Amino acid sequence: MSSDFPQMQVVITGLAGDDLSTDQFRAVKHSTTADANNTFIGTTAQGERVHAVCLDEPTTGAQGRFCLFGPTKARFGAAVAVGAQVTPQADGDFELAASGDFIAGFALETGADGRISRIFFNPAGASVP
Repeated sequence: MSSDFPQMQVVITGLAGDDLSTDQFRAVKHSTTADANNTFIGTTAQGERVHAVCLDEPTTGAQGRFCLFGPTKARFGAAVAVGAQVTPQADGDFELAASGDFIAGFALETGADGRISRIFFNPAGASVP
């Protein structure tokens, strides 16, 4: 189970455009390949826009489940307080959002480097001013 509130999650099945076998609970983004409907790839830059949290461990071309919105488990790469806005690191782990970063949601639990905690994933498109 990826959340304590699965009925509040928006989850889809999609394809891994990259090897996401080590990216469970990390941020991912849609592939920009022309034929990439519901294909997700790993993040490449700190603070970039992301579209989902990978809930499984799919290899390239395999199907996986992806949380598009709502409470979900997330892997943290830094200390984050409850209620703080979060953004992805280059590896997809979540950290405290800073000026200019894409806001991917907020922490529902305290996060720490290497820890899996809950966030409310809400990729609304805003950046931290």
